[in-house]
Amino acid sequence: MNDVVVGATRGPSHRTQDAVPVEDAVSFKELKKQPLYASRIKIHPKDVQGTFRRIKWAVLVVLLGIYYLVPWIRWDRGPGAPDQAVLIDMPNRRAYFFWIEIWPQEIYYLTFLLILGAFGLFLATSLAGRVWCGFTCPQTVWTDLFMWVERKIEGDPALEEVFATPLVKARQIRGQKQRQRGWKLYSWHAREVECIGKGKAAKPYEFGVKVSIATTNRRCKGGQFVLHAKACPGNPYDGHTLGSVIEETQALTGREIERAYADKGYRGHDAPKPLRVFISGQKRGVHGQIKRELRRRSAIEAAIGHMKTDGHLGRNFLTGRLGDQANAVLTAVGYNLRLILNWLRALLRKIIDAILVALSQPPLANPAS
Repeated sequence: MNDVVVGATRGPSHRTQDAVPVEDAVSFKELKKQPLYASRIKIHPKDVQGTFRRIKWAVLVVLLGIYYLVPWIRWDRGPGAPDQAVLIDMPNRRAYFFWIEIWPQEIYYLTFLLILGAFGLFLATSLAGRVWCGFTCPQTVWTDLFMWVERKIEGDPALEEVFATPLVKARQIRGQKQRQRGWKLYSWHAREVECIGKGKAAKPYEFGVKVSIATTNRRCKGGQFVLHAKACPGNPYDGHTLGSVIEETQALTGREIERAYADKGYRGHDAPKPLRVFISGQKRGVHGQIKRELRRRSAIEAAIGHMKTDGHLGRNFLTGRLGDQANAVLTAVGYNLRLILNWLRALLRKIIDAILVALSQPPLANPAS
């Protein structure tokens, strides 16, 4: 049986006396070529004018002014304390609001403010309707600004090209959901920033790019030196990076790695010699010297902490993927140089102490003739 014939009226039907209507026939293949959906028509919201619109613009200017200007206000809290007037310091678990400093155990202050804000929202909604959603909600404020910019640049190719990337980022931020799959935008100025799950109660997530660090297991006289540092974009599984890290470390040092010790995140690794890789908490095959060396695996955490605080591993100021790679390598180099300088400083101190002791000794008396 050939293609089924479907009726598709192209003109007025022809009727004859005592006969059924006759229509032009179109094959099913030709019907499939016809578009089923109309082309997308861009919808523009109407440009509203009036008293309430002017009030809304005034509220928008005030709120955006607070958003952009408050971080630049300074407040002197003494040496060693941040001088930003309003600051939520997540790494140190503190919040600063001008002269007020809130610690984690003072969460009742934040609870009181949230309860007060909730009651204020209920009261304003009861008296004046949805003024929060219509005037001061962050989504409303940013959507109004977004539509105003879009309306101003439309029809001007030069302005559309300038604002193309920011508008794409704004649409991405406005449309992405908390648990959506696929790529998400976490930083306006750095698209390569990723959300890395830490699995820790104190810090469940970190935002940036994953970095792999390899150090010596045995502590040298100068300290625990970094042998390899590499940025791993794309948030790969830790175990899938171990094979390349071992090969690159052997190429850098010119020595074959006898044993490698890693944390539990490296289970299911792709190392070339899997029996020579020992995971934290492993019991099978761990005895004697291997057991002692495995206990020293956690010493790398201190080295990583120093690279985050003393170096720039905690915050990267270089842009792009190349900036991430350069920052990881330069941070490791700086860490090794600080260890060498500390060792030289300690050696110089011993030399100076020995010289001072030698100079402070009284000269021997000449024997009597």
